[in-house]
Amino acid sequence: MQSYTSKDIAIVVPTKDRPQSIRELLSSLAVQSAPPGRVIIVDSGERLDSVITEFSGVLPIEYHRSAPSQIRQRKLGLSLLDESTPLVATIDDDIVFEPNAFAEVLEVMNSYGAALAGVGFNTRSSSENDISFFDRLFCMESLHPGVITYSGYNTSIANVTQNIHTSWLGGGYTVWKFSILRQYKQEELKTSWAVGEDVRLSYQIGKKHPLIVASKAYFREKQVFSPSSATFYKGLKAAAAFYYFVKRNPELSRLLCIWMLLGRALGSMLIGLRKRKVGYLNYGIGHFLVVAMIPGDFLKLFSIKRLLED
Repeated sequence: MQSYTSKDIAIVVPTKDRPQSIRELLSSLAVQSAPPGRVIIVDSGERLDSVITEFSGVLPIEYHRSAPSQIRQRKLGLSLLDESTPLVATIDDDIVFEPNAFAEVLEVMNSYGAALAGVGFNTRSSSENDISFFDRLFCMESLHPGVITYSGYNTSIANVTQNIHTSWLGGGYTVWKFSILRQYKQEELKTSWAVGEDVRLSYQIGKKHPLIVASKAYFREKQVFSPSSATFYKGLKAAAAFYYFVKRNPELSRLLCIWMLLGRALGSMLIGLRKRKVGYLNYGIGHFLVVAMIPGDFLKLFSIKRLLED
């Protein structure tokens, strides 16, 4: 079995108009006990030359420009790799790693069999929530983390206390074997928010290859504020992503997906009413609108996929 070192890892980071977030990410990479071999930043917004200069000589950074689209940017970064780089970390620009994060991932990579496809980092940012009766009623949870329920809901892979096998991995906090990742084409949708793309890709890989979350490979994700006006957009896109995912995987249930979306919509609106937060109400309305459009998609009068694109 091949033994990997940190120099075998190329990090690919798509970004747009977040210079401070990139600075914090690079700062966390600069102090890794297992530093990466390459750091490829693909930028589609405000230029980052001054930020990149700060880490000159500290990190092996390669800076590239691209048209907007997170998937397009990530594909550009991956196109710069070849067989000489066996591992690729697909990383979001709003993440900060703890110093031993990459060393912990490498330990997992080198401990499991050759069939292993990817290892996810473990976030400390998400709060742990008990599974409620409401969650179970609307098929939004499982007793096990990292499960794709029949409704298409992907259960959390955050705050795990031991290494776990999972059915999906995040698109922005995972190290993949490049030889496996290149076998799976990622559908590119014309959208500024690539919601659900990580589940759509990793679930296909996970059907054939083991996926693991490394419990000690910690990162923190910055919370980005979304104004109330943006939550309708996110509610619409997220619901469309769930249904589109289930539609593409016939072993999952469209009816249970609709039931789950109704539960998410209802739950969000109840929280909005209780807390008097317009954002939750807008998010729920976005979900309800998608549910109302699903019959048109079934009759081929309308395409849910179109809702995913801007």
